[in-house]
Amino acid sequence: MQGRYARSVIQKRTIHFVLSLLGLLGPQTGHTQNCPLGPAGQALSPVADQSKNQIVQTASNLIEIPVYESLPGDLPGLRPFAILGDTQRTMDVESAIGREVNEKESQSLIRNLAREKPEFLVLLGDLTNFGASSDEWELFDSWMKPLRDQKIPVLPVFGNHDYWGWDLLANRNMESRFPVLKPRHWYSQKYGYVGMIFLDSNYADLTEKQWTDQLAWYESELKKWDGDKAVRYVLTFAHHAPYSNSTVTSDDERIQKDFVSRMKKSAKATAMINGHVHSYERFLIDGKSFVISGGGGGPRVELQKGQEARHHDLVQGESPRPFHYLWVTLKPAGLQVEVRGFQKADPTVRTIDTFKYLGQDGTPFSIKKASHTH
Repeated sequence: MQGRYARSVIQKRTIHFVLSLLGLLGPQTGHTQNCPLGPAGQALSPVADQSKNQIVQTASNLIEIPVYESLPGDLPGLRPFAILGDTQRTMDVESAIGREVNEKESQSLIRNLAREKPEFLVLLGDLTNFGASSDEWELFDSWMKPLRDQKIPVLPVFGNHDYWGWDLLANRNMESRFPVLKPRHWYSQKYGYVGMIFLDSNYADLTEKQWTDQLAWYESELKKWDGDKAVRYVLTFAHHAPYSNSTVTSDDERIQKDFVSRMKKSAKATAMINGHVHSYERFLIDGKSFVISGGGGGPRVELQKGQEARHHDLVQGESPRPFHYLWVTLKPAGLQVEVRGFQKADPTVRTIDTFKYLGQDGTPFSIKKASHTH
């Protein structure tokens, strides 16, 4: 393992050195950088931009990148599927200021998923802590090997950390592993009587045209599923949560304005499921369900409670909430969701919450049984 990491570091440093010699490596401005930059932040010329893409392609060819399975098409929905959010490793700067390190917990969740063999796994973004880093991706790939060996399909969305670093490398790291993200970062899939929509909520990292194109497509998909008699529920997956009681992350008003407003117009749009907040929360707002499942191993956060809470949380219990994933089963009466996980002191996976979505053909659904987390 260390030998592969060493080779990866040497390759990455060599690539950066070549880029610097060519004057193509601009300042690293994180996930808000939307265009290639040259020295001193000037925009690159088309020729330099083309050269930069060629070098990125060469860089990618130097590193063996595993390709994760995709769903072959619409499936009947006979087996459960799983949802996991925010598997990123705690950054060194975070651990230096005392944030928890949960690499063992991330691996434990993934190994348990491999034993349970879901039909597919949804990843809610922030797969790694630095999207442009080949080292972080190599670590992620090593954790995911038990799932990859069993050819379990993986359906991801982009998180903010997945854009961190140089955008060209960060995008290629995601797209090379998950072909479903090409040619655009939003897509849909039908599974049994469930329509699933996967969105890129990183509005700061998309161009204005990409963002408006995605919104138009989202509206179109919602209308399509509303008109499909075989679809009873529509689930929307995106990284950033519109609502949360997190003490670290506030409500995302842009996601409320652009995603939630469109979701509310759809009769069958049942739930939006997000990560980003490293916790587990569940809300019922204006007749729609909002679930935060960010318990994949990123350093967990405390939640506001009592009068300080911004929203009524249907989940009872203290924070930080357990590490967890969602286990979703399509039953004749509706969707059954089981939250499986564990606290840091005891890695035994248990059911920590269950709830159901009931109702057919767009009729109002109900949520049952909000159990305590422990």
